[in-house]
Amino acid sequence: MADTVPWIRVCRDPESLRSSTSEGPVIGPLEVWKMLRSQAEQDDQEGFYVVALDTRYRARGIQQVTKGLLTSTPVHPREVFRAALILGAKCVIVAHNHPAGSLRPSSADREVTERLREAGDLLGVPVVDHVIVTESGYYSFAQHGELGGAGNF
Repeated sequence: MADTVPWIRVCRDPESLRSSTSEGPVIGPLEVWKMLRSQAEQDDQEGFYVVALDTRYRARGIQQVTKGLLTSTPVHPREVFRAALILGAKCVIVAHNHPAGSLRPSSADREVTERLREAGDLLGVPVVDHVIVTESGYYSFAQHGELGGAGNF
């Protein structure tokens, strides 16, 4: 079976994905969940995604950077930030699905979040959130204070 190229979607209408806050328009974990929920429902394997945000926190694009197994997927900063740099991101939200439906982050989820946060800081493209997506809901690392301060966008 031939390998498929990971999909990438450039957001032509970011207004439809945004919610307004006192700080202005922001793509947050709820919007990421809405964007990726249907993809997560279809997948029986974990997939890892990057949402590239512009200077006004509008989605410039979304790319699936890896697809793995039922309970894990390999993630390397090189793949995540390649997509972010191609899309001209000021910052990124990363996300992955949990096909089994659990919203609880694993220790591997926490480790990859920290590794990506450090790489993003080095590159000047901060990771502002990591969202776990399931059919029924989401878990936001930023909302749970698990990004070491980087999640305040």
